[in-house]
Order: sequence, then structure tokens, then C-alpha cells
Amino acid sequence: MASIIDLSGNTYGRLTVIKQAARVKPKKTYWECVCACGNLYVTRADALKSGQTQSCGCYQKEQSAKSGKKGKHYSCNTPEYKVWAGAVQRVTNSNYAHWDRYGGRGISMCKEWLHSPEQFIKDMGKRPSVNHSIDRINNDGNYEPSNCRWATKSEQMKNRHHRDISGMKNHNAKMSDIQVMMARVKYLFTGINQANLAIKYGISKASMNKILHGDTRQIVF
Repeated sequence: MASIIDLSGNTYGRLTVIKQAARVKPKKTYWECVCACGNLYVTRADALKSGQTQSCGCYQKEQSAKSGKKGKHYSCNTPEYKVWAGAVQRVTNSNYAHWDRYGGRGISMCKEWLHSPEQFIKDMGKRPSVNHSIDRINNDGNYEPSNCRWATKSEQMKNRHHRDISGMKNHNAKMSDIQVMMARVKYLFTGINQANLAIKYGISKASMNKILHGDTRQIVF
């Protein structure tokens, strides 16, 4: 049997592929997609790749409607839409390469954004420049208006440094013996690095380094 090509993250017209869906018919591969209008839609792989299916049906409705009211979509070719689609991937697609840093550790997106790129751009505004990307102010928080901003890499690094310093000052941010064990397992067998483990457990990178290499002074029994 031929191997299935992973379409996750690809955009076809107004549809961005989230993950493979259960088979509806034998020998046919189906994919779950999110449409630019916010609807979730399941369709065949061949229909996506051939261009036969490019929306959840909203495009056809727009074309057939004589009045031009409603149905306006935010262009999927804009940088803001691509940022939104990428964030959706990180919190909904378990096949995403860095899933463990996002949806895998409980990061989600508010329902207002998840189902509406238009609302996302309304809240976030236009991306200021090509050097800006979406930044979660609280790295353990969700994708939502109160926790997101456009920021340059240097601004994000400053924010990360501030979080590290705050974590070092937080004497209550210590790990239990079970958490230490889980951190070591993740580090050794899943490939997650020390910096991301430190963020996940709310401690400094220096403390995480000691924990991963046998220093148990941070453990609370």
C-alpha cells in the first residue's frame, strides 16, 4: 500500500489542513481542514490537491448569491492569515513537529480566534513589518487578545529573559519528585531541550540543567 503524504499545514484555496480524518470510504484518504470563514470541513486528499475543493462551500455560496452581503473572508494570502493558520496548527494538530511545546502542554486558542481569522486580525491589527511575529507574553498562556502581541525577535528575547529572571526569583516554582522524573524522561527520550523544559515547569534554565544532571535540591518531597 502506498504511503500517505502528510498534508498537514498546507493551504488549498481557503482551506488549511489540520490533520488526517477517519476514512469515510475505503482506499480514500480524508483530511480535516479549517476554512477561512472558520468552519471545520472534511474532504478527500485528491479533491484538495486537484483544486476541486477550495472551501467549505462558502465560496460557491458567495458566487451564486446575487447580493454581495456577508460572506466576506480575510485573504489567505496575507501574512496575518498565515500567522493565524500557523498558530491554529500549533494548538490543534498533534502531528505538528513541535506539538509538545504548544497543544501538547495545554496551550489553546480562544474560540473567537480559532473560528475567525477576521477576528484575529481585528484584535491584533496588521503585522507591523516582516520582522514581527506573534508573541505570547505569558509563554504558558493561550493565544488570546490579552496575551498576544506583534514583536520582533529581539523583543521576544527580552521577554524570555524577563521570564527567566522572574522564574529564578520565584522560590515557590520548584518541582516534585514525579515532575523531576518526567522532565528527565522527556529530555532523554522525546528530544525536548532544557530551555523548553524550564519554561514548562516554571524554573530557570540553570536549575533545570542541575535537575537533569542529577542535582535534586530543587525537589520537593
